[in-house]
Amino acid sequence: MAEVEQWLSSPLSAVERARYVQQQGVDLKRWRRRSRFAAYCYTLGLVTLGTGIALVLAPQRPSDGTLAGWRWAAFWVVLFAVAVEAFWTLLKWGDSTSRAWEQRRRIRRAQIRQATGRGGANG
Repeated sequence: MAEVEQWLSSPLSAVERARYVQQQGVDLKRWRRRSRFAAYCYTLGLVTLGTGIALVLAPQRPSDGTLAGWRWAAFWVVLFAVAVEAFWTLLKWGDSTSRAWEQRRRIRRAQIRQATGRGGANG
């Protein structure tokens, strides 16, 4: 808020301050969503690139000469790296999703407790 007041060269009223706080929350949610989307697009690009590289490394014919063994080894190494990257991303995605669900569940419980507490006091 100090930066906003500095930019505007005047102190903010309570209504303006509340509006800026609300807008900051909206912007933060948008940034988080887009940041996660960018990270997953990046990982999808890595997995796609790695899969393409692995397919190029695989020998076209089983009897491609002395380098066939090396090409198969490189194929499996790259494919393993791609699988690890995909697994790691899915693990992170699952963890962040489960944390988000748990947070929503806690908020709902708190809201229900709050509503019940108010309802009991008024009723």
